[in-house]
Amino acid sequence: MRRISVIQPDRRRGVSIARITAPGIFIGLMLLMSSCIRPNDTPPTATPGGPIMVTPPIVTQTTPGVIGTDLSINLIRMEAFVQSYGAQPIPGSTRIWVETIYLQDLVVGIAFQNQSGLNCIGVGIGNHDGGQNSTGLPNLINVFNGGYHCVSTTTDLGVAGQWLVTDSRGTPLIIFAGQAFSPNAQSVVLLYPDGTQRATPLTSGSFLFLETSLNFPSEVSIRDAADIELGRIAIPVSPQG
Repeated sequence: MRRISVIQPDRRRGVSIARITAPGIFIGLMLLMSSCIRPNDTPPTATPGGPIMVTPPIVTQTTPGVIGTDLSINLIRMEAFVQSYGAQPIPGSTRIWVETIYLQDLVVGIAFQNQSGLNCIGVGIGNHDGGQNSTGLPNLINVFNGGYHCVSTTTDLGVAGQWLVTDSRGTPLIIFAGQAFSPNAQSVVLLYPDGTQRATPLTSGSFLFLETSLNFPSEVSIRDAADIELGRIAIPVSPQG
């Protein structure tokens, strides 16, 4: 019998990745899927996929690194979501930096500073009411998947995370999100262990990327307008705050 390594679930509604011995990769991915919290009990089925084109996000941030406030219901629900899993935002530091429709769900990204003054991001996918809030997007009813991640020092070039989640249909997907703090940053390139690279532009210093192929990059390369690398940051799977 061939063995696969044990995969531990992540309490922040993503999953941890462990090394999987071939040819147990498919079985390992199925175990990863089963450990996700999702709105129904139907096991998701991993199918070949790729990048998902989503509605262009509404971004409330105008200058990278500048903290603003937004008292929308989506911000309130997202802040409560990350707080329920251990995040401790400084009061008044939380803001929404992306809201986008994905099929029948709403994906929302927030930025905040924790009690140590470190920059953090949080993402969530949830059901919405189909209405329209002050930003023109629907209101979240609940957040059923997502997580958050914070930088380790105040000198980090950026912050990024990737979360293996399921949508409201039980279909698995990966949410990649991050922010680059350099004012010269114009784009990022996701770097995969097999050498694959995938570029995505920054909007006000931030990016959101969805994928169904269940491929996990290991680093993010931050680039300027001339496509010169400014530096790299790690992109952990289901980061632990």
